[in-house]
Amino acid sequence: MVVASLLLAGCSKCGESPKVVDAGQPVRRSIDVRTALVYAYPEYRGTALIDTTARVTREIPGLTEASRDEALKKLKYEAASDGGAGWNLSQFHVEQVGPQALQVSVSLDADHVGHLYIAHTGLSSQEMAMYLPRDLPTGTERFELELHYSSSPEKCAALVQQAVSLLQATQQWTVLRAPEWDGGVPDEFVAEMKNDNGARVTWERARGQVHVVYSLVTYER
Repeated sequence: MVVASLLLAGCSKCGESPKVVDAGQPVRRSIDVRTALVYAYPEYRGTALIDTTARVTREIPGLTEASRDEALKKLKYEAASDGGAGWNLSQFHVEQVGPQALQVSVSLDADHVGHLYIAHTGLSSQEMAMYLPRDLPTGTERFELELHYSSSPEKCAALVQQAVSLLQATQQWTVLRAPEWDGGVPDEFVAEMKNDNGARVTWERARGQVHVVYSLVTYER
């Protein structure tokens, strides 16, 4: 299985940057979208991708409308013209998702996702964060890759089990919860894993659909 081989090979490098810590300095981490995708969705054949979004959410202490608008103006963002909330810059979309939080996101269609499986490099969480204002303070920051796919109920259950097994095989991930794979898998279940770098992957399976979220705190004090 080509994708499984890529996963195990990629895990030899962990795919995520380790914690970068100096005394009194913030913790920084990074991951590329491709690695997160392969962790969360290692086998895509026989499935239909419904939607995929990569996002970075940053808490900005003291954020005001004036400071937000001035910072986005410097980055050349323009207000969304499709009636939606937020601001657009090329394929990047920024929204204010809390009183002091901005989020930059990129939507990926099936062609983009297919290309990521074979690309040697891809967009990283650190690169995405560059599309958030750099002259405003950063509290915490989180990267997420969220995707939905559909297939037969049996295949959806098998694909989640496969993803969990592949991450376990790296010996870098721990199962937080999962069904008894040999005991008759229910129509709806949640599986969740974490690694020592603070990353988590959650799979929610409801019969013929799976909702997956990979998350990693990329900046914290």
